[in-house]
Amino acid sequence: MTFTDADPVETVRALKQEDGKGIWLCGGGSLAAALAGEIDRLALKINPVVLGAGVPLFGGRGYAPRQWKRADVQAFGSGVLLAEYARA
Repeated sequence: MTFTDADPVETVRALKQEDGKGIWLCGGGSLAAALAGEIDRLALKINPVVLGAGVPLFGGRGYAPRQWKRADVQAFGSGVLLAEYARA
């Protein structure tokens, strides 16, 4: 696990050049918006709880719509869904 305060786009592009399996990023809508062009796969955890307005998935910047195709969905006994999408 690595923590950094460097530019996220430069960091992800450098990591993609290294050997390894994949890059898993956890952050909020601002990080997702900054990296929208670098994201190849989305993993969305959907909880069966309504919390109000919520946090935008790609918040903080303008976001151009992109097509995604469903890759996998897992349902858990708690009611949580893990939905995975690949860039179309």
